[in-house]
Amino acid sequence: MKPDLKREAMSGRVELVGDRLSYTGVNGTAWSIKLAEVRLIAEETIEALGDDWLIHIALQSEWVRFPFYAAGFRDVWDRLGERFPGMELGLADSTSFKSRVLWPADLRGQPLFEYQLERNPSWWRRLTGSRRIESTLTPMVSNFLAGA
Repeated sequence: MKPDLKREAMSGRVELVGDRLSYTGVNGTAWSIKLAEVRLIAEETIEALGDDWLIHIALQSEWVRFPFYAAGFRDVWDRLGERFPGMELGLADSTSFKSRVLWPADLRGQPLFEYQLERNPSWWRRLTGSRRIESTLTPMVSNFLAGA
């Protein structure tokens, strides 16, 4: 797949230097993690303008994410595949809310999130019918993270 430089410029940059994965977004969002702290990796597609395909990473006490379209993604993804074997992206043709675990192998292919319409929308959202979608971790993922 040929890089889309315009889209990459709007999606930030992801880098893997040694054992540190880092992301810097165009809005100032930034994080850096050690690969040894990774407990779960998943992908998600959402209905959004712009970054609608995301990679989620669970650590011991926090989550980070970065868009598939971030500059540097292809190189980083290949190198992550060496460290976390068996990961294959599978939501390329998904157009709305879907998610799946990529690693660890025991959970591979399982949904990361359950989606539902927001429970208590504002009066404006009720009036216009523009309710948001809320996501919660699936019980399988929650149990894994709580017990591992």
